[in-house]
Amino acid sequence: MTKSERRDYWRKFLERLRHERLLRTERQPYDFTWQVIDEWARHSIRLSARLNADENWIHIDLTFTGPSRYENFDRLVRESGKIPRERLAELSDRPERYERDAADHPKECWIYLRRSGDPSDSHTRDAQHEWLTHALRTFREVFGTHLDRW
Repeated sequence: MTKSERRDYWRKFLERLRHERLLRTERQPYDFTWQVIDEWARHSIRLSARLNADENWIHIDLTFTGPSRYENFDRLVRESGKIPRERLAELSDRPERYERDAADHPKECWIYLRRSGDPSDSHTRDAQHEWLTHALRTFREVFGTHLDRW
């Protein structure tokens, strides 16, 4: 996907979030493969959506950055151990992933859910945005309740 196509993908997704009153902070669409939606802990924890047109997937994630990334990640994983896994499992064709150390991104940790789908296919884009919206709501309910208290 070109930068313009990615920006259009995120513009339409953000419009959906605005329409459903799910944006807490006004956002501009990125031309990257990710789009930040929410931020906590002085922006060191971000709720984002991502796409990969080469591998045909979309996902929603919490990204942990900064010097406290491991501490914040470990704390949330500990607290989220009380979360019924079915809430996350029903959203994805793959299990949720918790990556504390990713070789290709050593300064970030993630919790994410991935779903198959071709982001470059405009015919399935509404369904992709619907899934991302549902996943966003679920991540906020499952993890945001903990993060809002930090």
